[in-house]
Amino acid sequence: MDTIRLPDGTQFHCLNRNEALLLYADLFEERSYFQCGISLDPGDTVVDVGANVGLFALQASREAEGVRVVSLEPLPPIFSVLEANFALHHIPGVALPCGVGREDATVEFTFYPANSALSGRFAEPGQDRALVVQLLRNRFSKLTDAALETLAARGLVGEPFACRVRPLSDILREVGVERVGLLKVDVERAELDVLESLRGDDWHQIDQVVVEVHDVEHRLRHITELLREKGFEVAHRQGATFEGTDLYDLFASRRRRAGEAGR
Repeated sequence: MDTIRLPDGTQFHCLNRNEALLLYADLFEERSYFQCGISLDPGDTVVDVGANVGLFALQASREAEGVRVVSLEPLPPIFSVLEANFALHHIPGVALPCGVGREDATVEFTFYPANSALSGRFAEPGQDRALVVQLLRNRFSKLTDAALETLAARGLVGEPFACRVRPLSDILREVGVERVGLLKVDVERAELDVLESLRGDDWHQIDQVVVEVHDVEHRLRHITELLREKGFEVAHRQGATFEGTDLYDLFASRRRRAGEAGR
C-alpha cells in the first residue's frame, strides 16, 4: 500500500500512484459518473459495486450532506486499501469484502497489481491488453505502438484469487438499505451479472444507476432496454478516454430525465 497526495491535497491510500492519479482525473476532474443529469441529494445511499480502492466512495461522500456509501470489493489486496481509505476519511457507510453475482458462490477473479481497476472475474488477457493500449494511446498520443504494447504487457501480469460473490438483493437486505439514491457498477464485463442479481421488487428501491458497459454482444443495447423496462430514463456516452474501445458509461434515472446524450 502506498500513500499519496491527490491533486486537491487530499491524503489517499492506493496500490499504484500513477493509476490513482489517472482515476482521480477521470472521477474528480472529468466527473465521469456525474453526467447526463446524475446527482446526489442529501441523505442518499450510494451502492458502489466494484469499489476498487475507494476514490468514487470518497467523491460520493462529498457530493451532498449525509451521503452514505456501501462499497463492495471482492479482491483482498484491493479491499485492504479500500478499508484503509474508509477509515482515513471517515466515509459514512460500510465497505464489504465481496463481489456481486447471480448466485452466492466462490469464483476465481484475476488481480492485476499494476492495473487494479481492470481486475475482475471475467479478465481476458488479450482483450485487456488491447484495451490498455488504446487507453494509453488516448492519453499519450506521442508514444509509439511498440512502447504502448510494452507498457500494456507490463501492467497486465495477473494473479488469481478465490472471491465470494453474492446477489445484490441479498446484500441490500443484510445491510438494511431501503432506498438507493445511486447504484454505481464498474465490474469489468460482469455488469449484467450485477443487474440481473436484483430481484424484481428491489428495482423500485433504486433511483439512479450508472454502469460502465463493455459493449460486446450488444450488451449496451441489452442493458439500456433492461433499465427502460424498469422505468428509467436512459442515456449513454463515451468519454474521450474511452474512444476507440468498447467501453461506454450508461446513465439511468427516475428522478429526472437523464439527458439527451447518446440517444
